[in-house]
Amino acid sequence: MNICIFKGNLATEPVLTELDGGKKVVNFRLAVPKEFKTPDSDADFFEYEAWDTGAATLAKHFHKGDEILVRCTAKNETWKDKEGNNRSKVKYRVDKFEFTNGRKSARLPKETEENAE
Repeated sequence: MNICIFKGNLATEPVLTELDGGKKVVNFRLAVPKEFKTPDSDADFFEYEAWDTGAATLAKHFHKGDEILVRCTAKNETWKDKEGNNRSKVKYRVDKFEFTNGRKSARLPKETEENAE
């Protein structure tokens, strides 16, 4: 089963892109607090994407610093860099997200919940 749930703050402003055929995708990073903080860092940073109506809603109502709760699936992306080395990273595809009390840009009621597709 591939289900991940994260609660954190947007580390970047969401970037909305409209693709050919009208599909929309929003990309953003979350700072997810560590349970056990270290002297070097108190959060981990992960990359996320949401598609279609959820993408537009997220891009419109969330901004850098806002807290969000996301349910997503992990996917491994692979590619070759300029030197021909194999590279990979994990990216999370958001299925559902919820507004939380920790939002800095209060534009919608905190009870609002949105499916990302």
